[in-house]
Amino acid sequence: MERRPGTAGLNTIRRFSSPIELARLPRARVEASPVLQAAAQALSGEHAPAEPISLPPAQLVASQLPLSESAAPAVPPSSLLRTKLYRPRSSSDVIPRAHLIERLNAGLSGNVTLISAPAGFGKTTLLVEWVQTIARPTAWLSLDANDNELRVFVHALAAALQSVFPDAFQATASLLKALQFPSLEQVATLFINDLADVPEDVILVLDDYHLIHTSEVHRLLELLIRYLSPQLHLVLATRFDPPLPLVKWLALGQLTELRGADLRFTLQEMQAFLARVLGNEAARQSAMALEERTGGWIAMLRLAALSLRSTSDSASFLQRLGHFPDRNMSSYLVEEVLDQLAPAMQEVLVRISMLEQFCAELCAALLGEDAPNAQVQASLDWVERSNLFLVPLDERQGWYRFHHLFQQVLQQR
Repeated sequence: MERRPGTAGLNTIRRFSSPIELARLPRARVEASPVLQAAAQALSGEHAPAEPISLPPAQLVASQLPLSESAAPAVPPSSLLRTKLYRPRSSSDVIPRAHLIERLNAGLSGNVTLISAPAGFGKTTLLVEWVQTIARPTAWLSLDANDNELRVFVHALAAALQSVFPDAFQATASLLKALQFPSLEQVATLFINDLADVPEDVILVLDDYHLIHTSEVHRLLELLIRYLSPQLHLVLATRFDPPLPLVKWLALGQLTELRGADLRFTLQEMQAFLARVLGNEAARQSAMALEERTGGWIAMLRLAALSLRSTSDSASFLQRLGHFPDRNMSSYLVEEVLDQLAPAMQEVLVRISMLEQFCAELCAALLGEDAPNAQVQASLDWVERSNLFLVPLDERQGWYRFHHLFQQVLQQR
């Protein structure tokens, strides 16, 4: 699904930080629909996109901040989980994807590469394959929920780059010794100056960026990219678009993006993958059916292939898959997608899933309780921005359907 950029960092949706407009609707409208009101409260949160900020020019020449050398380190080096800095291993069943590697290589002429796609679309696998093909040094950081604290994030960021340049980022590292952590602008100044001293070009991969939901970290990253040193290329891998000025970066030619429509397997790639797992004859027999069922969704294809390998009646399995996903597929969707949503939003999606195709007006009629069309449309917009398997059916994006497997899991709830 091709689209351009557009959880909320709530306590109930920790992994979703995309903004939604529901909270901005007039209160009288929201109160008209208790179901959508609950979803609005769950999705609005305090982590809306950060306001544009400027770094005063004078700060960019600062080389040192007064830090308390006697203070004990607030984040001792031993507190960083070193395996977060390790690049994941390649899978044995990886299919070469030369056309995507070419796009990633071309993107090095800009500042940032964004890979935004749902769970299981091969984002990390593609990046691991890519960095193995290039000579440029690569720093890798796998983010987790702990990195939402600014001090921890800065510590991890510096450590990732020091894994490539051990003697670099000394000024940034000194922040961890400060009794009182400096302001965001001061942190950005030191980090930008340290980046300017890096002796050669480097790629920094921030994997699982969707786990970041605090505005301070987003704002720091925006500042770093605004004044980015030409030696650094930043790669963000995420399940949904972060609240960063992506459209602006696109307009300036600074951003390359790959999305779910780019990452999904083609029929030829599916056949090559299935041949490795099942053998050539079984791959030929099942590829077309699995393309229709999975839509090139790599994780679902892998799970289906494993089930096919263990069954003696592949035809019956493929027929059943047309009506409902198997146990492994259902478990994956529940754990990796539905369980990350607030209960109120789960309820909205479950109720809408009974429709094969839908628009805001039809959903409002189904939800009842005088749910306003604008409010329902805001919900649908958020679902689409969050890469929750919503497929637009027309150019104006007024009509939608769910990915078939996702719809089947919703209908089983």
